[in-house]
Amino acid sequence: MSKFCAQKLEFVGLEWLKLEIVLWLYLYVPQLSNASIFKIRKHLLRNELQYDELLLAIEPTPHFDSSSESAATLFFHNIGTKVIQGYLEPSLSMVPIRVLLSGHLDKRREGIVNLTRSVKECSNRESDNLTLAHFQEHTPYKPWNQEQQLRTKDEMFHQSYSHLAIKQIYEDHKYTSALKEIGDSECCSPEYSLIRLGFDPPRWCAVAQYRGVKSSAEGSSKRAAKHSASKSLWLQMGGEPIA
Repeated sequence: MSKFCAQKLEFVGLEWLKLEIVLWLYLYVPQLSNASIFKIRKHLLRNELQYDELLLAIEPTPHFDSSSESAATLFFHNIGTKVIQGYLEPSLSMVPIRVLLSGHLDKRREGIVNLTRSVKECSNRESDNLTLAHFQEHTPYKPWNQEQQLRTKDEMFHQSYSHLAIKQIYEDHKYTSALKEIGDSECCSPEYSLIRLGFDPPRWCAVAQYRGVKSSAEGSSKRAAKHSASKSLWLQMGGEPIA
């Protein structure tokens, strides 16, 4: 692949990542102004995201020459490739990558919230000048040795980073959506409550309730527990399994 084509894929990956971070901040830190979102997104991209960890999660055995590239640019290249593939073939979903990124940001939510208290408002007209050049000066990415990979994969498993966990969350999400649709049609929304059961490894319990029927389930994240409880409640109410 030519250097020009590689740079275009890196650009696409970076722009996709920028958008996903904005959406995450909009949903989970709603008190932020547009200007603050801009500043915090820039801080996250340059200082907080662990690109080597993210890259290992989506590419456990790198098949490219990484001798002169940073983990950030390699991650952007990988994401850009998947975005283009998904555009050309709609059946290839970005959901697993989105779940991975959301989990990565969730671990840093407390720090992000603290950062919002000290961030100074900047002009809404300030341009977004964060480009690939900011990441190409980083230390070249060196694939981790086998011991590091095994340890990191084990940590990712407990934090719902495994592909099986991501797939299960995506499948169970259908039941949460189905319950919401029924609630909208009957003007009675399902209710959820969450309880933390453990920290290391993380463990959550979710209780789902709809019109007096309750069901509970556990998961390694809030999202996993909620969607699993939705599935349990749906089946308890006599619903058919959703393919």
